Amino acid sequence: MKRQEGYLLHSIDGVPYLLPFGQNIAAHKRGVRLNETGVVLWNLLETEKTKEQILQEFFDYYEASEEDYETMKKDADVFFQMLENLGIIEMDEDLTYSKNRRIYDIAGIRLSLCGPDEAIHASLSAFEITEKDNKTADCDLTVRLTAAPCRDRFYGKLLIKNDNLMLFYREPEYIMEFPKFKGIERIYLNQNGQEALVYVHRPFDPAFTEDFFHALRFVYLYTAQKKQIFALHSASILYKGKAWLFSGPSGTGKSTHTKLWNRFFETPYINGDLNLLGFSDGKPAVLGLPWCGTSGLFDTASYPLGGIILLRQAKENRVLSLSEDEKALLISQRLISPAWTSDQLSSNLEFAERLAGQILVCRLCCNMEQKAAEVMRDQIDCFLEKDQ
Repeated sequence: MKRQEGYLLHSIDGVPYLLPFGQNIAAHKRGVRLNETGVVLWNLLETEKTKEQILQEFFDYYEASEEDYETMKKDADVFFQMLENLGIIEMDEDLTYSKNRRIYDIAGIRLSLCGPDEAIHASLSAFEITEKDNKTADCDLTVRLTAAPCRDRFYGKLLIKNDNLMLFYREPEYIMEFPKFKGIERIYLNQNGQEALVYVHRPFDPAFTEDFFHALRFVYLYTAQKKQIFALHSASILYKGKAWLFSGPSGTGKSTHTKLWNRFFETPYINGDLNLLGFSDGKPAVLGLPWCGTSGLFDTASYPLGGIILLRQAKENRVLSLSEDEKALLISQRLISPAWTSDQLSSNLEFAERLAGQILVCRLCCNMEQKAAEVMRDQIDCFLEKDQ
């Protein structure tokens, strides 16, 4: 355990303060007011020591009895945790979870995830590679969690700012912050898409696990895009050996529509909210992935892609044809793969154009009744007959 440089202990009118100076001021680091115990503990940190050494010196300083040890230890732990969270001290424990490593294969992309077990979402387990395969795994993306104090707060160029995400670029990395995720301070994602470092705060409770799982999706989809794999906001079912995706703005009824198919035609679900798209042997395919919104519906397998149906609410059920440019544009607008830069947007559009020329893409104006599914099924059957 040791102090970080750039902090001064100074009394103002007899009140002790621990105050930042130099680069720590430029980085907007906070100071803290101390009590007598805090001053003693800070002075004990003058040289690097283990936590056990400091606690023993702390007990000796106050000539504490054994009955006082537990209370004094709790007080010291609270003090150390506060200073650690503020980046004022560095604990002597291993705060970067590099040793606890798991590897997942998601759509052929090998993800190495280094973090505590309680931080890992259960949905990832279906994609985990066995220990035998881990030994020879050549990973495409390595994500490490760390509870160490975060790096400086110089962000770089602001690319995106909204209620859910702040995204910056600074050579050679992207920097992400998620205002609504209290346990995740910042993510540094290397521009090559091969490494990400996630600064987190403990405890790793269920709320943190959900937040980290969602944040991890941003990192994964960045790497996936570099490998020409893209994500479409849609719900999907399996019909006649192919995947059929239903997409539209929230509230349009994509989940309701897939439920109609499942109920009346007994079609299996593939994913309830998000589908990963790519090409397998030159043919469009839906690739398994764990992210599925709140539906809980996902599949590890890959399937040939039959088509993308764009939903629009209407009183009567009918299918509308689209021009080739409309198909590509509407597909690209439903992609949630990164469009942070003009190059990324171009990549999304080029993929959408290639995809639209090989599958069924149409607009379904529909209500929420069985007839809507029947109308679309007839259209798909006609398309499959012509395609044979």
